Amino acid sequence: MTTVQALNQGRDLEDVAKAAYLLGNESEGSEFYRRAQEEFLNLGQIQDAARCAFWLGFMSLINRELAVGTGWLSRAERMLAGQPDCCEKGYLLLPIGYRETHVGDRQPVTQHSKAPVRLAGDLATTT
Repeated sequence: MTTVQALNQGRDLEDVAKAAYLLGNESEGSEFYRRAQEEFLNLGQIQDAARCAFWLGFMSLINRELAVGTGWLSRAERMLAGQPDCCEKGYLLLPIGYRETHVGDRQPVTQHSKAPVRLAGDLATTT
């Protein structure tokens, strides 16, 4: 299998994962995200792999699987630690605001909600 074919397979797996989640098949969606994440990681496509890990973590948090969700989000954060700024780093800011919204403390929510907007602006001016 060529690198292009493998990359397409990773993207195809990610697309199937999205479709499964939209259809309410969360366990199948998670399995496809896991496979896509592994495929991207094997190809050195770190940002793509981190995006899949983010969605696994975020969906786990929404489903109140806190340990699993935190594990996936931590993994995504570690993958992106040496990467340049990217939208996946912005994704990792979302669970902070989500958590703080449900705790009821609005001050940090306001602070954290501005960080993804700043990152998006920075990325828009560099591309």
